Amino acid sequence: MAVSWPLSLSAQDANVASQLPSIKSKKASESLLQDIIRNGDRLVAVGERGHIIYSDNNGKSWQQADVPTRAMLTAVYFVSAEKGWAVGYDGLVLNTADGGKTWAIQLDGLKFTRKRMADTIPALEDKIKSLQKDKAAAEEQLAEAEANGEEDLTPYEDLVADLDDHLSTLEGELDDAKASLSNTVANPLMDVWFRDADNGFVVGAFGEFLKTEDGGATWESVAGSLDNEDRHHLNAVAGLGNLMYIAGESGYIYRSDDGGDTWSLLQSPDPENGSFFAVNIISPDEVLVSGLRGAMYRSGDRGNSWKQIPEDLHKNMNSVYFAGNDTVLAVGNDGAFLRSRDGGRTFLSHVRKNRLTIASVVEAADGNYILVGSGGVQIVVPESL
Repeated sequence: MAVSWPLSLSAQDANVASQLPSIKSKKASESLLQDIIRNGDRLVAVGERGHIIYSDNNGKSWQQADVPTRAMLTAVYFVSAEKGWAVGYDGLVLNTADGGKTWAIQLDGLKFTRKRMADTIPALEDKIKSLQKDKAAAEEQLAEAEANGEEDLTPYEDLVADLDDHLSTLEGELDDAKASLSNTVANPLMDVWFRDADNGFVVGAFGEFLKTEDGGATWESVAGSLDNEDRHHLNAVAGLGNLMYIAGESGYIYRSDDGGDTWSLLQSPDPENGSFFAVNIISPDEVLVSGLRGAMYRSGDRGNSWKQIPEDLHKNMNSVYFAGNDTVLAVGNDGAFLRSRDGGRTFLSHVRKNRLTIASVVEAADGNYILVGSGGVQIVVPESL
């Protein structure tokens, strides 16, 4: 899952970074890393400057992949030993077909955003012309009613006002669409999940939500399938078969029971509507979310009801990982590291001595925990906790 780093790159810097290949560095494993995944016995991590690194010896040493961008990468996911995807700033989607050694840009978010907005312009212009005619006709009716001496002009005036409001909204959307054609940056993508080699989903800032049905050869925006009129950031997506969850800003949690075709906005368990940065499916009925100020909630009925998980660190929790055998790990800011031995019902808190923010965690094949974040890679031996 992607950690809640500030979206601070300038538009120009982000655009330039997305067009240049990542520079090979011996210190890539010590740089800011946003996400890590275990793919068989291989570990793959992604992060700043387009860094993607992989290890085949449980994190003891790392190799840097060939990556065609220097943009910040925020999340990575694999569906097989060979096929995987990574997402990041500038709306980029990368894919690999060799287990993470080499990567290609599959979706250029800037081009995608420009084309998507350009496609909306003719339809918006047609709607505006139609509304202008309707408004002119309504104003004519109002004038006739006044000339005929009608006493109650309210229905006519209300109709004109409603049409004027609708017209103003559409004109604003048209201005935004035209302005986007000269944009130099696209919305950052924050997380990615694929059900299989063909069907995948990515979520991102400002309500960005895309899906593919052909392994990423083509993508389409499905943001309209969510109840998200204010375009809250979508920070995490997870799935188990046709069951899927999205977690995001302002306590928003969505669930789909049909593979992402339709979505329900669940009642937020957080009374303060704090943002969620991670969602993890423990079993078909059990799901756990975590986020701002240490908020952690667990549901045993697919998100219909929630129980708060006590914790005493109150740090932003950036990622949750189910290690099996009822072991759940949660990591966050300022070195926060939590471990549960009862399926996420209770956690014991630990704080790393270096107090560096931890973005993500996995369990390596040798049983050690591999942390990544602002300090790069850290290895934790479970028996040391």
